[in-house]
Amino acid sequence: MLIALARALAITSKRIRFNLLDSINIAAVIYAAALASAYQFDSTSYLALLVHLIAIINIGWAWMTLVETRALNA
Repeated sequence: MLIALARALAITSKRIRFNLLDSINIAAVIYAAALASAYQFDSTSYLALLVHLIAIINIGWAWMTLVETRALNA
């Protein structure tokens, strides 16, 4: 959620553009909210697998961003 929030703030300040990563973050938040309201959101359930997958994609994006900026600065 922190990565999605940071990206949303960067989009509103026009530092970055809205892309596919932002779309899947929005979809994951809506899915988690719908799951919580309709059933229950249990992070150990198979129903939460989609949210975990999106979190891993965000972690990979953050890792690539950090490695790329360090490689360019070196």
